[in-house]
Amino acid sequence: MKLTDCLSIIQTVLLFGGFLLAAKQLWLLAKQVELMSTQIHDQLDWSRKEATFQYIGKFLTDLREVNAKLQQKLGIMRHDGKAFDTKTIQEMLKDADTRVHMFELVGFFEHMAIGIDTKFLDESIARESLENVVRATYKSVVPYIEIRRQETGKQVATNFEKLASRWEVASERT
Repeated sequence: MKLTDCLSIIQTVLLFGGFLLAAKQLWLLAKQVELMSTQIHDQLDWSRKEATFQYIGKFLTDLREVNAKLQQKLGIMRHDGKAFDTKTIQEMLKDADTRVHMFELVGFFEHMAIGIDTKFLDESIARESLENVVRATYKSVVPYIEIRRQETGKQVATNFEKLASRWEVASERT
């Protein structure tokens, strides 16, 4: 066998080995991408849950006083989930503090609903924690929302409305 033939065989073996090594590297790279994708998904899921707990904490801390004042004035949770009549709400809204508190409370639930719809917040955790509050509050403040819609000419609190309705329907099924 000539030297050139030997070199040609060695070159072919090395080339074939290189292809095998490249294939193995590509397989390892695909596995690494798959693992990274799973890690990113898990991190996003954890972040969504953490953000939900923080937002619920805001309701329990920052809005505690607002909620207490509205409970005292309106008795939202003791109102059996029935809407106040528009005249009663209009009378209550003459008080500037009550108007601000209503705006804050409805705004809180509107933002929570947006967070849930955009997958920034975790719906199952929010529902488990605040379902009864959301449903009762929404039913009680419907006249306030209608007044705000008339005043602004905009569809105020539509996300809050959709969330409360969705949870109401889901609750009726269970």
